[in-house]
Amino acid sequence: MVIEPEEQTPCQCDQDCACGNTADLIHGGVAICGCCLADCPDVHVLEGRTWRSGYTVRLVPWRGGYELHVDGVGVTQCVERVEAEDTVRDFLESLERDDARTASVTVWGTPEQR
Repeated sequence: MVIEPEEQTPCQCDQDCACGNTADLIHGGVAICGCCLADCPDVHVLEGRTWRSGYTVRLVPWRGGYELHVDGVGVTQCVERVEAEDTVRDFLESLERDDARTASVTVWGTPEQR
């Protein structure tokens, strides 16, 4: 779940990026700025898993369905939007991720895709 902080809070990115920004939102219980949310998974990947608890997935439509871009992991596909989370979990399981069935999976896309 992503929510806006109620008061000004410094970014709590724990990946030594030292951005010094004010948090824009709270993601997975961590106050974080938009820059770290967008960039740190790419910069601070550890063995294909980002520092966040869970996985963030960008939904990209194409004529055969959707590409599912799993930050810090890779890309898979599904036909229907409602299949996205299960498809990502199957993908993570195929990569032998211990948290494939238990981690949070957040799927992002345009409002008409959600």
